[in-house]
Amino acid sequence: YELIIMQNQISITIDAVQEQAIVDKVNELSAVLPAGLVTLGETELSALPKMGDKSLAFVEKCLDSATKNPGVCPPFVDLEELRRDLAAYHALNRLHRVLGQVAAPVASSATVAGSDAYTAALAIYSMAREAARRGVAGAKDIHTDLSARFPGRGKAAKEA
Repeated sequence: YELIIMQNQISITIDAVQEQAIVDKVNELSAVLPAGLVTLGETELSALPKMGDKSLAFVEKCLDSATKNPGVCPPFVDLEELRRDLAAYHALNRLHRVLGQVAAPVASSATVAGSDAYTAALAIYSMAREAARRGVAGAKDIHTDLSARFPGRGKAAKEA
């Protein structure tokens, strides 16, 4: 019998009115975001070269050099587009920091609330398993139903 230690790390309530008010505000924000924003998957993101502080200084220095010395700029590089991309990078990073002040605690709190709920559910599952072992009426059916979450585990899997 496993002992599951409960750590209720968060206890908040978000009622439907609050949730809708937040959704409405996010929709307001979405309405003023510029067209052309993209959403990439992990694979696409990992394939892109990333710009950090050192890369940013490099990009700015390249732009400055190419502006002052057009002969070092390849004909396929559009300096005006580079300026727009760099300005967008700065603006989007500022927005990301501001939005992160809201998004990060929401994401972390969702993870903690999910962890609390899952830990409590594991305690119930563990109790149902123990009750089934002890022959408590109805416990075997509950345990069997809940154990579907963990396929390939248990006595049958160990014997195979």
